[in-house]
Amino acid sequence: MALNILCNALSQAVPRGQSASGTVWKLFCKANTRVNYVPSATIVSIHSRDSDYKRPPPYPYKTKTYPVWRRLFESTSDRFDENTKIIVVDGPPAAGKSKVAKKLAEELDMHFIPEANMDMHYINSYGYDHRELDATLPPSVQSVDEKKFCRNPDKVTSATFQFFMYDLRYSQYIDALAHLFSTGQGVVMVRSVYSDLVFMEACFNEGYVTRKELLVYDWSTEGDVELLVEDIERLDFDKYSYYDDKMRDWLFAKEQHIQDLRVKYADDKSRLMTMLNIPLVDCPELYVDGQDADVFETQFSNSPGNKYLEGFNPDMGDKILFKFFDNFSKKTYPSSAAMK
Repeated sequence: MALNILCNALSQAVPRGQSASGTVWKLFCKANTRVNYVPSATIVSIHSRDSDYKRPPPYPYKTKTYPVWRRLFESTSDRFDENTKIIVVDGPPAAGKSKVAKKLAEELDMHFIPEANMDMHYINSYGYDHRELDATLPPSVQSVDEKKFCRNPDKVTSATFQFFMYDLRYSQYIDALAHLFSTGQGVVMVRSVYSDLVFMEACFNEGYVTRKELLVYDWSTEGDVELLVEDIERLDFDKYSYYDDKMRDWLFAKEQHIQDLRVKYADDKSRLMTMLNIPLVDCPELYVDGQDADVFETQFSNSPGNKYLEGFNPDMGDKILFKFFDNFSKKTYPSSAAMK
């Protein structure tokens, strides 16, 4: 009711002769510009949706960019619906997070992103596992994954393991945002970059995660996902204003703002990933001897699929004629090989 009153007031405030479409009014006043459209600030399951609902065709963001000229003909917000949101399922290891998240994604018709793991880092898109190089590498640059870390957490490469996991979760979250802005489909993911350092309870105790909109369940005894969906549907996002910190990043005043974010996450991922290229002067555990690094670079570059950028290796069957490296920024986790 309050939103409809606000929309009517804003519509009356549009200067005479000025079109409201394509402006801030288009986003705030959809109730007035679309027939039988009721703004909803919630999340709904596939069983609660209108049977005639059909999602607009997704944009192929993994193979195509979103240039300026396309913005003139294609809106980003037109693909958005009630479930254009990101849900993160977190918790301790072996608690059943992936199973719950996958079922939740099915119930809400969202895209599922599995938990980051070191297979995504070591197995390239051609299926080659870099861990096979360990026999030829010095200890400081040998691989480290979940199993090796649990067996020997004091190993010299343990700090590297933590950094790689952060890198993977950071990359995955960019992928989630790219998918959301390019297709309008929401995302359910297992853990995120925001909960990388500590478990969810510790995040709350330290103030990194607020209690509101944080649902906690004991899944040691498997529960009913439908009850979880009902709890999510009851969440009320209408109570947040444009200036509340909680939803500050998810309230958009202009279509241009949404389009800029879409380009940022879908087309400029390589630039975002460079933010992890920071000096390691305060973390000697991440230092690698120069000679060890040289051995690693030599072995890595000569391993299958690593001589050139992904998609530009003729010895792996890639066709390079008339190919540009626009897709370099499209590298996503997990790779297709790691998912098999």
